Amino acid sequence: MTTKSQFLEQVRLRLDDVTEDDDGRWSDTELNAYLVTATYEYSKTFPRIREQEFEADGIETRYDAPTDLIDDQIQKVTLNDPLRGYEEEIPHKSLRRRGSTRYYECVDDTIIFAFPPNGDVIVRYAALHTMPDSGNSSVPMEDEDLIYAHTMATAWQRIGGNDAALSRWDENGKRDDSPLIPQYVRMWARYRQLVDQKLSTPRLYKRVRFDGNWRV
Repeated sequence: MTTKSQFLEQVRLRLDDVTEDDDGRWSDTELNAYLVTATYEYSKTFPRIREQEFEADGIETRYDAPTDLIDDQIQKVTLNDPLRGYEEEIPHKSLRRRGSTRYYECVDDTIIFAFPPNGDVIVRYAALHTMPDSGNSSVPMEDEDLIYAHTMATAWQRIGGNDAALSRWDENGKRDDSPLIPQYVRMWARYRQLVDQKLSTPRLYKRVRFDGNWRV
């Protein structure tokens, strides 16, 4: 895994933005913000799959969704009700059987059950990757080029925008001869190419034992 400071150092090297007086085109604050944005965009396409467990009291029907949940993408909700004596998968509202009142939905960062669940609830969901100020990022090393490509494209696009705003416009009100415009266009094309490559690569799933049960 790679830390945020290591990402930042590598981004500057790839942007050729390391100078003797350390006064580059982009500030650390700006590049760090681009890294966070790149991690968020990467997460939406290639999220982490996590599980969160909480105890339902048989009274409440509303519970906080995981803080790193992406766009309400809950894959599975399981309830271990001690009174029923077995593990029950609770369907989403859109997948419930006609007339059933045992379902859930996710609204405004809240998991809402149609009934008061009792027992251990396990939520499997798509989660954001981390890019903490200290410690390692959760982005796999084999996917770090996606983070670099997105960050660099954003950085060059900002420079290209500034250049266009400061340059003289022709009488048609259009300027397409800036050498920076093709630069970030190529970077975005590279990013999309990397995304397409990863999406087209077959994934291998490994079954692991979790709390006595086999899961993929």
